[in-house]
This record gives sequence, C-alpha cells and structure tokens, in this order.
Amino acid sequence: MKVGIIGAGAIVRRGHLPSWKRLQSIEVSTIADVNEILAKNIAKEFNIPRYSKDYQELLDDPSIEIVDIATPTPSHSEIVLKAIKKKKHILVEKPLAFSLKEAKEIHQALKGKNLKLNIVQNYRYYRSVAKVKERLESGRLGKIVSMNGLALAHFPVSWTRSNWLYHQGGVLYDFAPHLVDLVLWLHSSQPKNVTAFGGDFTKKNMEFITHAQILIEFEDSSTATMDVSWLTGTNLLRLNVHGTGGHVFLDVKDDIFLEIHGTATPLHNIRRFIREIKSLVRGLITGNFFKGPVGYYHLLLTDFIKCITDDLPPPTPVEQGLMVNAVIEAAQKSIETKKAIEIQSILSDSYV
Repeated sequence: MKVGIIGAGAIVRRGHLPSWKRLQSIEVSTIADVNEILAKNIAKEFNIPRYSKDYQELLDDPSIEIVDIATPTPSHSEIVLKAIKKKKHILVEKPLAFSLKEAKEIHQALKGKNLKLNIVQNYRYYRSVAKVKERLESGRLGKIVSMNGLALAHFPVSWTRSNWLYHQGGVLYDFAPHLVDLVLWLHSSQPKNVTAFGGDFTKKNMEFITHAQILIEFEDSSTATMDVSWLTGTNLLRLNVHGTGGHVFLDVKDDIFLEIHGTATPLHNIRRFIREIKSLVRGLITGNFFKGPVGYYHLLLTDFIKCITDDLPPPTPVEQGLMVNAVIEAAQKSIETKKAIEIQSILSDSYV
C-alpha cells in the first residue's frame, strides 16, 4: 500500500517516517508541507519519490490509499474531510479535531464509508499502560472509585517556534489529550459531567489557558481528576487508579506501574525501585529510552495496517477521539462559565 504524508514537522521526521519505513508492505510515495523546502529535504532524507507544497495533489493521487495527517490541530478537520471524499484511509495526529463541532462533522462524514480512521494515541502502547489496562479489565482492582492524573509539559516556546498552540484553548489541546484519552480508555464508564478550574495564570496577559484542573464525573458515579499545565517546567504523564479492590500507580513516561492491595509498605517502594531499574535497562537495550513516546509509533502503525487489511476496528476510532474532544471542550466551557458542563448537553445522542 502507498502512503502519503501531510506535514513534515519534527514528529514526522522522528516518529512517523522511521516507523512507516520499517513496514515492508508500505511505500511512502509522497510528502506534502506548506514549507516546500522542508518537504524537499525530508523527501531526500527518507528517499521519498515525490514532495509537494500542496497537499491536494497528494489527495488527488489515486494510487495513494493511506493519508497520514501530522499537521497543526486547527487544520485537521479540513484535511480529514477532504481525504474522506477522496476515499482514503486516514491516520491523524491527536486530538482528532480543533472543536467538538469539527469532530462531529468528521464522524458524520465517515458514516457508511468503508474507510478506516485512526487517531495517534501512542501512549497507549507503553508496556506499563497495556498491563494496567489488562488488570483493570480482569477486575483485579475491583470497581474504579477514582482516578488522578498529571499531564505537565514545558511551555511550547521551549521546543517549537510554531505559534498555532497559542489559541484560547491553549494547553487543553497540547499534552492534555493524551491524559484524557488514557483516562477514558482505561475506564469502562462514560463521562457524565465535567468541571474545570484554571485559565490564564498571568491573569489575561496571555489570553489562553495555560493550566487547568479537570474533574470528570462518570455515569457510574466514579470520578477522575486531571492536572494539566505548561507552567511547572517539567514533563510528566502519570495516572493513579483507585478501586474497591486495590490501587495502581502508573508513571507512563518512565514506563512503570505499581499495583497495591491494602496499605503501601516499604516493600512496595523497593519493588518500585526494582521496576524502575528494569524499565531503564529495557529502555536502553531497545532504544526506547532515547526515543520516548515516538518509539511506539511502529506498534501503532502495525495495528493500523492490520485493521485495514483484516477489516478490523481501528485501535483508536473516531468515536473515541470525538469523546476526547467532548471532554476538552467541556473543560474549556467550564473554565469560561465557572459551571459544571453536562456532556450530553454538548454531545447529541446521534454521536454517542
């Protein structure tokens, strides 16, 4: 199958392209970017036959079956909808869309189409995350009572010159979608209400959300809290899950988890230390310690191709991406209105 990539930024060079090139059944035939010089350089570096400044040329190519969209979030909806019209299978970076309205339009456009759309949620592929998912589904922790998460990232100016992230939603559309996705994916209940606090920590000097504390109430009365921020000068992705039968402490970035039944003791600290050492050694041997989350794109792409060839559901389908957008938008509305937002009030029954 031939793949066309739209976007030639760092994530494509470090994550997407090296992973596509590992798949023997795939040929990356074209890359497009508004920066034609960048597209040309990436095409030369990765031996891609064609490059273009206009992504429409890529979509018009009937030989391309899969479109990989790795552009800024505000452009996702337009490109995805055009790719659907051209009957392409689609891989799109998180979040699915820049608004819930756009996510709904994508969902509607896919109805009745024999096409696969998968959202890039590569943090699901961390070894520790997969094991926590297995434990929750097997009932080892009993019924989930609460979840507490952290998604802390450096301010964008420290890692990109791009300014598209500085919109009203701010941090909610940057690192937060990874944590929101993990919370919804690991939980078996659906979100009911969202309450959020935060906003512009500089008191409207920046005019976009730089930090937020989000509370989700689920249909089964359990809760999840999430602390997301650009302000703490660190990079963390952690999630604690508390159930009626036990607890899990998950450090996604360091790829370790600790399961506790009853009261934590010094033995649990020793066990965590041993797991940290094992994870570090494993990461050094596999190279994932240096690659971080981009080291899991190969597994994600392998699953995506399998869903196409074997006609299986995508690993992260549009419905799940839509719900992530719903929670993010509810959090933003809650911060603006200082009120709890009911998910069903912003998400019609036809899109559940």
